[in-house]
Amino acid sequence: MKSVLSFLFLIILLSCSNKDLNAKINNAYSILDSSYVEFRAGNNDIAKTLANNALSVGLELENDTLTGDALMSLCRTALRDRDNSALENYSDQLIELATKSNDRTWEMVRAHMNAEMARMNNDLERAAELYDVSLRISDSIGSKGMYAAEHFNKSFVEAARGNIAEAHNLVKRYYQIRKEIDPESEDVYGLIAVSNLLFHKNDLHGAAEVSMAARRLFKEQNIVPDPADEKPLKKVEEDYKTTLLQETQDSLKISSATMTVDSIIRKYLKD
Repeated sequence: MKSVLSFLFLIILLSCSNKDLNAKINNAYSILDSSYVEFRAGNNDIAKTLANNALSVGLELENDTLTGDALMSLCRTALRDRDNSALENYSDQLIELATKSNDRTWEMVRAHMNAEMARMNNDLERAAELYDVSLRISDSIGSKGMYAAEHFNKSFVEAARGNIAEAHNLVKRYYQIRKEIDPESEDVYGLIAVSNLLFHKNDLHGAAEVSMAARRLFKEQNIVPDPADEKPLKKVEEDYKTTLLQETQDSLKISSATMTVDSIIRKYLKD
């Protein structure tokens, strides 16, 4: 009887312990969610603090998924800070995690984040190589979201390298994959790539119209572009504001006010 009671006590103890553990993990993920909200709102220092708190929990509990997700968040904040040394530190930890957990997800994340920094630093060859690494891994492990995103991201590199047809195909394929993932979605964020593509096609009117529509939709949805994506959008805006007549800008602002993602795709990605 005594041994049975001891066994039951142990089960209860383990059950309580697991509940505490799950609560701690769930709380850490709530912190990470808050970090992402702050990052999207442009509050990078707050986002960084929150992500570091989640990382501490992941390392303490030796929870590989939580640790990796926290490192991914910290890579984002490093990009916004243009902090190469911080990104290198997080990248090293991601490679260690990928090896330890035998999970190529973290190798993919590392490639993606470093490609973003290379693009921001205008190292286009390196960026293209790293996006290709991420594309191969995401395709092989079935990470369709990242696979779509890297089509979007690499389009900027190919456009800047003068490979306009390739850039066009990448943006078009991005939207096709997004529709495969969610047929009902209207991906506002992808409009940055459309605007950039039109800019490199020397269609400044189209680039301006799409960028105006994107900014309106971003404001409605409280979206702040990632650092690497803000740069080409600002370039379009700087160019049309100094090149196009004010009358033309006013006309484009009116036409862009009723545009949707689908109407923009039909107009500018029909080829």
